[in-house]
Amino acid sequence: MTRTAWPALPLDDWKPTYETLHLMSEFVVPYEAVRTSSDPEAGLRAFLESTYNAAADLANWERAKLER
Repeated sequence: MTRTAWPALPLDDWKPTYETLHLMSEFVVPYEAVRTSSDPEAGLRAFLESTYNAAADLANWERAKLER
């Protein structure tokens, strides 16, 4: 198996995310809410997408470059 190194990630490229993480609270979805949902998969997906969107917006991610 060939192993490849992780590409370099200069601080300037991820600094907005780094600086935003401490501003965010934890996002918690109660297990019971997912388990008892009429569509657990869709509910969990919506939760994950909303937390991703919040992080991306707060950190001013260049989403067009990230989301291909």
